[in-house]
Amino acid sequence: MSYPILFGNMAASGGSLDGLTSSTAAPSAVFLYNAGVRTDGTYWLNPSGTNPFQAYCIMNRDGGGWVKALLYRDWE
Repeated sequence: MSYPILFGNMAASGGSLDGLTSSTAAPSAVFLYNAGVRTDGTYWLNPSGTNPFQAYCIMNRDGGGWVKALLYRDWE
């Protein structure tokens, strides 16, 4: 699937924002979900268009498109 240029992080020659590499980082987890991704895992995201980062995305729970932002453990 190809997308128009978004946030300047996609090759002008018709690449896709699949979140698999830093150069194809998607703007959000929900963007990936809407593009058909349904597997939980670590994806490259770049919401600002300037600083891609890896995040764990939850794609198969509560409508998908979530990013795990905090992992809390009670260490008692």
